Amino acid sequence: MSSLTELVLNANTFEHLCNISSASFPSLPHLHIKGNSHILQLGSGCLEKLAKLQHLNLSKSRIESFNCCNEALRSLSSLQYLNLSHNTQLHLQDMLIKDSANLEILDLAFTPLHINTEQGPF
Repeated sequence: MSSLTELVLNANTFEHLCNISSASFPSLPHLHIKGNSHILQLGSGCLEKLAKLQHLNLSKSRIESFNCCNEALRSLSSLQYLNLSHNTQLHLQDMLIKDSANLEILDLAFTPLHINTEQGPF
């Protein structure tokens, strides 16, 4: 599956982002995990093997993160689109994603945000 360009895992029951074997898809540019029916834990570095990932949709996945999202999305330096809309709650630090120089679109609509520092990531 090295030529796979889009993986859609919508409406699943994942409990942790690490349940997805990212090492199996090192060249994958588009990943959708929308509408997960369980609370989805982001973990730390679960997707770091997806070095070519450009588009990540985690909307409506019941994500509740107390330290979003630098560790969870590290090494995704090619990421251009990130959708975290319609999730439960995100606690943000002063930096959302360290390796986000190429990020063009960030969708946080309808997700309660808690900024944990005086100067937030925006």
